[in-house]
Amino acid sequence: MNLKAYLIRAEIEFEFFEKKETHTADAAAKSLGVPLDKIVKSIVFVDENKLPLLAIIRGDQNVSRKKLQQVFSLKKAKIASTKIAEHITGYPTGGIPPIGHKNPLRTVIDPLVLKNDFIWAGGGTRKKMVKLKTSDILQLSGALVKDIAIETDEK
Repeated sequence: MNLKAYLIRAEIEFEFFEKKETHTADAAAKSLGVPLDKIVKSIVFVDENKLPLLAIIRGDQNVSRKKLQQVFSLKKAKIASTKIAEHITGYPTGGIPPIGHKNPLRTVIDPLVLKNDFIWAGGGTRKKMVKLKTSDILQLSGALVKDIAIETDEK
């Protein structure tokens, strides 16, 4: 997938940042020198029928599977394997953006993400982040806005 081409076609503001390769939100925040709550994680899950969905949360949070399952009336939701997540989105884990995926995804965004006007997200590779407006993410993803997060111990 070409995230930059997608963002240009969508006619939204964006800015890419090159960084060292990272795999976690905490490492990405440290690499960029931004607070962890300004980073978002885009996590691919699969339901009991192996259908994908995307959860978007702040970097200082984790997804509550119980809440996620309630949002979509699921019996089960588990994090997709690295291989499946990349196949579904077109991007490697650690670089998955909240929008611009290879396939449309059922998406839910935690309301705390939307408290920020701008956030930094996976930029399509583990060496890139992209700065996006949260309003653009919401509009382009068609996401439901639901509480799906639990706090983490990360600072």
